[in-house]
Amino acid sequence: MNLNKTFFADPAKKIKISYADFIDDIKSAKYFRKVFYSDFPYDYFKQIVLAALSGGSIVLADKAPENIKGKSDSFLQGNLEEPCGADISNLSGMEDILGKLKAAKNFSIGLFTSGTAGLPKMICHNFRSLARSVKIAPVHSEDVWAFAYAPAHMAGIQVFFQALMNANTIVNVFGLPRDDVLRAVEALNITHISATPTFFRGLLPPSKPLESVVRITSGGEAFDAKTIANLKKMFVRAKTANIYASTEAGSLLVSEGEFFKIPPEMKDAIKIEAGELLIHKSLLGESLSATGNPWFRTGDMVELAENGLFRFVSRLDGIVNSGGYKVNPLEVEAALRSISGIAEARVYGKKNRLLGEILCADIVSNDKSLDEASLRMALKNSLQNFKIPRIFNFVDSIELTRTGKISRKL
Repeated sequence: MNLNKTFFADPAKKIKISYADFIDDIKSAKYFRKVFYSDFPYDYFKQIVLAALSGGSIVLADKAPENIKGKSDSFLQGNLEEPCGADISNLSGMEDILGKLKAAKNFSIGLFTSGTAGLPKMICHNFRSLARSVKIAPVHSEDVWAFAYAPAHMAGIQVFFQALMNANTIVNVFGLPRDDVLRAVEALNITHISATPTFFRGLLPPSKPLESVVRITSGGEAFDAKTIANLKKMFVRAKTANIYASTEAGSLLVSEGEFFKIPPEMKDAIKIEAGELLIHKSLLGESLSATGNPWFRTGDMVELAENGLFRFVSRLDGIVNSGGYKVNPLEVEAALRSISGIAEARVYGKKNRLLGEILCADIVSNDKSLDEASLRMALKNSLQNFKIPRIFNFVDSIELTRTGKISRKL
């Protein structure tokens, strides 16, 4: 391969690291960190490869270990340097690195869940589960990946392995403003973007057509039809894919739109029970697969359609109970985003003595003429009265989680 090819680019920092530089960094390393944190994705990539080639385990944190809630003394004691494998300095090149990576044994990565329902839990995955969805083929040799996730997140790790195993270029766009992302797409000929729907909505409204992107992959939230249609106006050559994945199990389901189907090879490992998606322990990371219950309750609620199709409609713990009516915030958010001039919306319940909860909405608008009265009028066309928020807050931005999704913690 051409070792002068860019392995990692960071437009904000104006940094480009070639594959030759990457190989030198790997071969010259003496240690890797068993518990690792950095604000620079390239450092994570290097540490992952060093741990894999050394047959070790590594925990990836998205904040300094001493700031992680629920940490233990043993966790902090693991934040030590571990000697690299003895033969790393003798690696002959990228082909050798990739070959040894595929054959890596006793290697695992520990990742933290979001902690939505409590303290974050650490889930350990081996190379097989992390690379389950990686496709290696000559047709992918010139792919250029936008890196739009936090590097300690499951989706980010999967993008990294997909790019690395095909010797692709990775471009860091996580956290960049919209215009900077679009400039990077055009200047660096990015071909693949994997991100949350929230990230993609942040690139809208469509600007001029961008032809380099051939694949858009979304996951982590509902990928609505309006967002998909608008993205196709911008990325005119791109095919879309909707992924269902989790920190607990990695990537599991793929769809071109919002409706999914359990593939035949997974019919004994994924099921729907009482409207909730369940995953068999054989697909889970180590800390969960060891539990007594063979089925893991995801908390993701689905709506069944014909021919075995289903779509995700809410989180079990996300339903708002207002005055005896149950409201799905995601349904209300979709209705709000369908209104011209609304860029983003977050709907949530606020405690109330009389009603239990009242429905509230934070609105990011790019139309100054929008007000509460016009929103209520527009929503009456698509929602029942009890689903229309009592309180509207016009805000400049909505807080995101470390994974790039809308934060549900208030």
